[in-house]
Amino acid sequence: MADIEIKNGDQIFHIDIKANGNHGTAAPISFSGSTLDWYKLTETSRHVLSLAISGSIQEQLNEMQKLNPDEKRIHDLEQITINISKINRDPKNFKSKEKMMEIIKSYSNLNFDEQGA
Repeated sequence: MADIEIKNGDQIFHIDIKANGNHGTAAPISFSGSTLDWYKLTETSRHVLSLAISGSIQEQLNEMQKLNPDEKRIHDLEQITINISKINRDPKNFKSKEKMMEIIKSYSNLNFDEQGA
């Protein structure tokens, strides 16, 4: 089993953070400390944040198009977008493996639905 599983629609990405290889999972990203592995982890973190931002913005637009938009929900979604954008712009968040893993775990499976963000 992977350390982290990211679901994006029908796609499932398995991410292993191991010092030596992986466990034979599908589409693994293993972390050995090499430059290439660091790049993969950084790009995965940034991709997860970008998906969360675009999902939040899309939900804001969907809510605004309703006859009676929920202003609190729109405000909450705007705050989510602002907060994730701050995380994405702060280079300190991409200097440690642990911080990037935290980002991936926290934001990879955000679900925006009618019940709220």
